[in-house]
Amino acid sequence: MKRLNYLTIILSGDQSEKPGLLTKETPEPIVTFGGAYRLIDFTLSNCLHSHTGVIGVLTQNCHPDFAEYIHSCASYAPTDKKAEIVVLPPKTINDRYEYYRGSADAIEKNMDFIEQHNPDALLVLSGDQIYKMDYAKLLAEHKKHAPAVTIAALQVPWTEAPRFGIMETETGGRITDYEEKPFQPKSNLASMGIYVFNWKKLKQYIQQNNKNHGSGKDLGKDIIPLMLMMGETLTAYLFDGYWKDISNIYNLWEAQMELLSASPRFRLQDESWNTIHKDKTTMKHYDSRLSENAQIINSYLAEDCKVRGTVRQSVVSAGVEIMDVAKVVNSVIMPGAKIGRGAFVHRAIIGANAFVKDSMIVDGANPNGVGSSYSHGVALYTSPLSDKQMQQAIS
Repeated sequence: MKRLNYLTIILSGDQSEKPGLLTKETPEPIVTFGGAYRLIDFTLSNCLHSHTGVIGVLTQNCHPDFAEYIHSCASYAPTDKKAEIVVLPPKTINDRYEYYRGSADAIEKNMDFIEQHNPDALLVLSGDQIYKMDYAKLLAEHKKHAPAVTIAALQVPWTEAPRFGIMETETGGRITDYEEKPFQPKSNLASMGIYVFNWKKLKQYIQQNNKNHGSGKDLGKDIIPLMLMMGETLTAYLFDGYWKDISNIYNLWEAQMELLSASPRFRLQDESWNTIHKDKTTMKHYDSRLSENAQIINSYLAEDCKVRGTVRQSVVSAGVEIMDVAKVVNSVIMPGAKIGRGAFVHRAIIGANAFVKDSMIVDGANPNGVGSSYSHGVALYTSPLSDKQMQQAIS
């Protein structure tokens, strides 16, 4: 079968729409995950393994670190998996950014880039999800059935269904009903935010939506329901692998705790589909390690971190220092953070370069006011080291 002519677009997230995962200075897609990876590495790895060719990364955030990281991705990919990656921030008009007002608006504002490649289909992905998928199979299904859009979908727990676009299907996968984030879902078949659109139809419906509903600018809330209402054929592509949408602090924490389970459903590296990433930090899993000053149990640690306390069921990134008699339990410690002497960190995410002072308690299970926010029993603490504190920590 002749390969479908398509273009890949990654929607890399907007910090104004979601709780800031760690700091205002770090764009969400390049937040560290698993000690040595960035959130967007997983979607980019899927693209590179699937040989998707040209990739446009649409970003609301114009941070230079994000652009630099994305531009470098093409250089560290293996020779047989190279791709052209283009960063597409909002355009400026009269020295002001015309920020994207939703996923459909982001695509509309980049129609000139898309039209340059003249695709038959548009593969639209999210840059803040943890999963492994061969997009070639998804694209083949789209080509076979030729709907207006193919939506990757999976069954989610009923309690989680209100967080997603929910669909009902008939035999053969044709979608008969679709509702974005329903209060009372009729199904638990959820959209993964992974789409293959017929490009001509998508462009047509974005333009029609502008005429009819000028305020709605979202693919899930506005464009897909409009397509369904107008009688277009929409099909679901069922996915049964591991998938995690990193939409809040709890999900970011939970996905990393799942790496430490006895039989993890998701592995950062495997022979058939490894996660391609820039950071060369070496992470090592310790079942149990005891020394004179340290105790490490079922944790992932970066090779260069320094531990003189207890670490249990945690992920500890590069450049981290955990002082004497400190305890880190069920937590994620981001690069460069320092955990002071006698501190206790439990069910928490400690941000990059943050400093947990001596004897301080950061406990998501028992909130005590220490932490910038809490989500489902997980604390986020991001207070950075001052220059003086940094010198004291080093000494």
